[in-house]
Amino acid sequence: MAVYRILDLLRDTGVPATFFVPGWVVDHYPQAVQAIVAGGHEMAIDEERAALLQGIESIQRVAGRAPVGYRSPAWDFSPATLGLLAEHGFLYSSNMMDDDRPYRHGTGLVELPVQWIMDDAPFFSFRPPAARSISALATVWEAWTAEFEGLHAEAAARGTCFVLTMHPQISGRPGRAAQLRRFVQWAREQPGVEFMRCQDLARSVP
Repeated sequence: MAVYRILDLLRDTGVPATFFVPGWVVDHYPQAVQAIVAGGHEMAIDEERAALLQGIESIQRVAGRAPVGYRSPAWDFSPATLGLLAEHGFLYSSNMMDDDRPYRHGTGLVELPVQWIMDDAPFFSFRPPAARSISALATVWEAWTAEFEGLHAEAAARGTCFVLTMHPQISGRPGRAAQLRRFVQWAREQPGVEFMRCQDLARSVP
């Protein structure tokens, strides 16, 4: 249900998105994956090393094309990751937190940097016995809008990007999805803002 709620939000706001999906999920929930593709969104891999080939094959079979982007679970890389991605013809990675602008690795692979503050999990993920509480929606709104404004102020001079990371099982809850819709609508009103799939942003990097 949560995936379809997010897809409705993206359709209604006209926002293109990238879904990072493990091959196992593609194989077990093909209807959801087909709905993502039908919505014009990008499918990319969310797995590492041993499952990379399975992920490529699963996405190609269900989506009709091979993925060009990669995100590892919890953004953890192994020493082999960049080489594996180059070997299998990937266009971009979205795992590093060392910049707030897209850049190229030595292999030529484009990096679309991420940050924990722009991820829903640190605010909303909860598993007892947890030492922290679930954040209020107002707290998340304040954090995301402040980070967006900071990056937006530097965008023209430095080419910054805002990579918001959402998990359907977390942000697909009704109240959170409503706030995500509100955030998208607010961001769209800011001057010079463009929403892009990851692959389209990666292809624009010189």
